[in-house]
Amino acid sequence: MSDRSVSVHVRPAGGGSWHPLSWTRLYARKSMDEICHSFEIETAPIDRRWVHKHDLIYIAFNRTVGGSVVSRPVTSGFIDDVTYLAKGRGKRLSLTGRSPARDLVDSRWSGQVGKTEDGRTESISALNAFREVVKRFRNIRGEQMRVFHIPQTANGVEVDYTRVVPTLQWENESPWPKMLQIAASQGFILTSSQIGDVYVTWLSGTPRKGFAIEEGRSASVTRDEESGLEQYHTYVFNAVDTRRRSLTSSYEDQSVASARILEVNLTEPVESQQQLDRRVQTEYRRRNHRRVTVTVNDWGLSEQQLLRLGSLSGREIFWEVNCLTPVTLPSIGIDTTVQPNGGLITSQVEYNADARSMTCNVTLVNRETYE
Repeated sequence: MSDRSVSVHVRPAGGGSWHPLSWTRLYARKSMDEICHSFEIETAPIDRRWVHKHDLIYIAFNRTVGGSVVSRPVTSGFIDDVTYLAKGRGKRLSLTGRSPARDLVDSRWSGQVGKTEDGRTESISALNAFREVVKRFRNIRGEQMRVFHIPQTANGVEVDYTRVVPTLQWENESPWPKMLQIAASQGFILTSSQIGDVYVTWLSGTPRKGFAIEEGRSASVTRDEESGLEQYHTYVFNAVDTRRRSLTSSYEDQSVASARILEVNLTEPVESQQQLDRRVQTEYRRRNHRRVTVTVNDWGLSEQQLLRLGSLSGREIFWEVNCLTPVTLPSIGIDTTVQPNGGLITSQVEYNADARSMTCNVTLVNRETYE
C-alpha cells in the first residue's frame, strides 16, 4: 500500500492543533439516504489522552501520483463515543462519530423561514431557505455551516435550480424532515460535504471518468439483494397545496400480494397534484429497488488512472455517492454499457481499512430509484 494511505487527525472540541492518530482499523459510511456520514475508528491505546467526546475527526485519502502525494478529505465529523477496553494484556481504544450534519438532525428548536415579523410571506427558494436553517451550526473548520448548490455556476454565474417554497416552519423539532420532504418534492438530493457543509445536488446523469465496475477486474465480491421487508401494496400520501386545498395521491404495487398499506400525511404544503403524485412514486421506487453491493480493492482510482486524467482539479479520486457508474456483471445479468451514459447510481459507499488492506463496498441501484 506504499502508493496510497489514509491519515486520521483529531482536534480538541474547544480548539487547538490537529494531532495524528495511530489508527489500526477504520470504517466510514456515506449514503444518499442519510445526511450524516458516520465513522468507526480503532486506534492505539496510547492515543487515549488525545481523544474525547465531541472532539473533531478528519479523515483523508492520500495517493501518490507522478511522484507527488495528492491528499483529499474523505469525511470529517465529531466524536459521539469513546470506548477504552482492557481485557487481560489486551487493550483497545475505539471511536464512533458522525459528520457535522448530526447537529441539524439531532437538534430540537422552533423557527420559521419565509415569513416576516409582521406576518407577510416572502418568496424564497429551497436553497436559500436551507441556508437560513443551517447557519446556526458549524462545519469541521469552525466556520458557519454553508449550503452549496451543485453545480455552483453556469457560464460563470451562480445558479439556483431549486424552486420557491411556502413558509418553512417547525415547532420544538428538527427542521430536517421538512427539508427532506421539500427535496423529495422538487427532485433534488441533500448530502454532506467532506468537511461538514451541505450539498443541494441533482441526480448524476453522466459517468465520472475512470470509475466503473467490471466482473473479474474491479469487483472482487458481489452481493445481489432484493428485499420486500419495506414494501407495501398501497401507498397513500395526503397533503395540502399552497392554497390550503386538500390533495391525495395513491399508488398500488401489484407485485406485493398482501394488503400492506402505508399512509403518510405530509406536513408541508405542496405546489400541485403533480408534485404529490411524484412524491408517492418516489416512495414506491425507493422501497422497491434492487440493490447490488460490490467490494473493490481500493478506495479510488489507481495512480495510472489518475495520470490519464491529467489535471485533478475538481475531479473525484475516490468512490463517492451519487456517481453514475458503468456496471458489467454478467453473472447476475447486469450490463449497463450497452446504452449511452448507461449505469447504476452509487447509493452508498463504505470505506474499510486496516494494516493489510483498503477496500470499498459500493452499493448500486437503478437511477430511477431517486428520480
